[in-house]
Amino acid sequence: MKTTKTSLLVAVVLLSSATAFAANGENARMVMPRPAYRQARFTVEAHGNTKVTPRWGHTSVSLQKTANTRAEALRLLNQQANPLERRLKSTLGKHGSIETSRVNVQKEYANGAYTGRFTATKSIELKARTSKTGLDKLGKAIEAAASADANVGGQYFRTDPSQVTRAQGTAKSRALKSAETQAKRLAKTAGLNPATVQLVEVTPIGAQTGGFATRSLALESVSRGGSADQQTNLTVNKQDVSAGLQAVFTASTGRLQPFPGPIGPIRPLHQADGQQ
Repeated sequence: MKTTKTSLLVAVVLLSSATAFAANGENARMVMPRPAYRQARFTVEAHGNTKVTPRWGHTSVSLQKTANTRAEALRLLNQQANPLERRLKSTLGKHGSIETSRVNVQKEYANGAYTGRFTATKSIELKARTSKTGLDKLGKAIEAAASADANVGGQYFRTDPSQVTRAQGTAKSRALKSAETQAKRLAKTAGLNPATVQLVEVTPIGAQTGGFATRSLALESVSRGGSADQQTNLTVNKQDVSAGLQAVFTASTGRLQPFPGPIGPIRPLHQADGQQ
């Protein structure tokens, strides 16, 4: 019996070295061990992209008149410009507006010498929304300016800062999602499956605006015209916004759950023989 009891004590000692006990009289419960995490650290690079349509289309219109006096040059200029401005406002309506209108009068020079004449110039900046209707209105305004013998500049398109900010947020979210997918794949390859993947830190790559890289594609415009019976076609290309980042993740295996049931009464090791 002595040998048997000794063997039992040794077995309990070995068991206790790998388990934890919650003693409650005779109803002691054994809990499975909680091994240390298996953990790995990964650094991945990822990029996210999105596109945003510029909100506004712009073009410039200019008129110029030359006369022997400053006052006469301005009179001739206003005689042509005032009705044109009214027509442009009416054409654009609620879909656009005249953003700026500037007048400049300068002396006329030829071969470096003053000719005694004055040139008055009016520059008008038009803008319209890039909706289908807005672009149609802008095209008609361009045709109206051309039919009034005004000089029409090229067309260009702009995004609002709020648009770019939202687009950068979308691009960043897509980049983070891509980085997390890469980290999970690496964790699985490393044998950590199933694994808990956690983001540790993010570093922007190529940051330019708002902390993330922004790239603008060339915005093209095509205009035909010169007379009211010809149509002006405007093409708006979307702006490409990208976010590049380097992300650090940790991946770790999950813990084992506690053993669910009691294994029967266990006598404490310090209890002497014959004690109850």
